[in-house]
Amino acid sequence: MKIHSRRLWVLTANFAGGLAQLGSKAINALGNEMKKAAAANQTQAEAANDSLNDSKSIERENNVNIAAGMASININESQSSIPSNLLFRMENLKNAETNYIGGLEEMWQSKQMQKVRQQIKEYAGKEGIPEADVIAGINSTESGMEDISSVFNQAFENDSQARAAKTKMDEALSDWKANHEYLTNDFSYLDSNNKHFKNAFDEYERSQESMESATAEVPKTLGEDKSHYQQLMEFLEQMREHIKEIVTKITDCVRSLFGRGTQNDSPAPAP
Repeated sequence: MKIHSRRLWVLTANFAGGLAQLGSKAINALGNEMKKAAAANQTQAEAANDSLNDSKSIERENNVNIAAGMASININESQSSIPSNLLFRMENLKNAETNYIGGLEEMWQSKQMQKVRQQIKEYAGKEGIPEADVIAGINSTESGMEDISSVFNQAFENDSQARAAKTKMDEALSDWKANHEYLTNDFSYLDSNNKHFKNAFDEYERSQESMESATAEVPKTLGEDKSHYQQLMEFLEQMREHIKEIVTKITDCVRSLFGRGTQNDSPAPAP
């Protein structure tokens, strides 16, 4: 039932890396053009008529220095730190994950829900299926697990601790998805050769794997259209499509800037 994060999200790393490489080429090309312009200005400054007044000579020299200084700027993410906004969102992502797992533990630790968990275990053993499949089948119209669903629903409705824990998880999942979406945008523009990027991206993937495992432990409650696991999988699929859109837009922008045709461009990352 579960989809492993590394297989599901291999496109994320490929797209982010490919986009970063494309951005690096564009920046290098732009820098080269600025250096040429600076050199031309320098030549013109040296060849200028000595009879020009001091103020014009100073102005010309300043222009040359400014152009040369701008051209010498080397934007290298591998030597820079991760942006503070990304670090802030990473912290929020981890906090949301921690809150979700805390709510999960609180729900199953309540007395009534402990009994439900034991019945889930017994049902799984009797049917010869994983417990995760039983949890996924609770309150599913296609699972045929009406009996175990009824046991869960009755216990949940009469357990204030379980209901409070579920509310906590609802909020934590919403927060996690919001920060994950922001981070997906941020990672799409960063250089994958940056060691700080790699460390942050590893944590991003670890949190995703953790949430996949945690949401699979939460049954769908009455009134919910989709379980937390289903909501998460749907969200992650949307993020994959969003990454594709980002890559396409930035690639088209760079091609337009430099007037390059598709036949001269590097192939896009494989889906």
